[in-house]
Amino acid sequence: MTRGALWTGLGEAADAVQAAVDEYERAPTPQRRAVRDAAFREYVRRLPHVIGNAEAGRYEASWVAYQEATERVEQLTARLSLLPSTDATDRQLQQQLIDAQAAAGKAFGVATVALEAALDRARAHDEKGGT
Repeated sequence: MTRGALWTGLGEAADAVQAAVDEYERAPTPQRRAVRDAAFREYVRRLPHVIGNAEAGRYEASWVAYQEATERVEQLTARLSLLPSTDATDRQLQQQLIDAQAAAGKAFGVATVALEAALDRARAHDEKGGT
């Protein structure tokens, strides 16, 4: 496969991720989450061919960590909403999970910036006629 085709495929996968994220944010259903996650997996599957395994792996790991932290917050919040009341321990646990989610979100933001830099380097290399 040519580098141009790899870039085209990655661009199409990125567009699919954005569309799936937009749909999920409009109506966060389990089905739309599954579509979003599948689109993201396809994007990540294409990344190593353009930027290499190390950069792609770091980006994917940060996304997974952020998603897992988000799911823990959502699950606890759902459980707590079923209780007639919460105590200080419940609130403390919820705050710890929210803090962990925020840290994972910040790490994903840093990984996204690193991904953008890796994509820029790969694009510049390809534009110079690199292989």
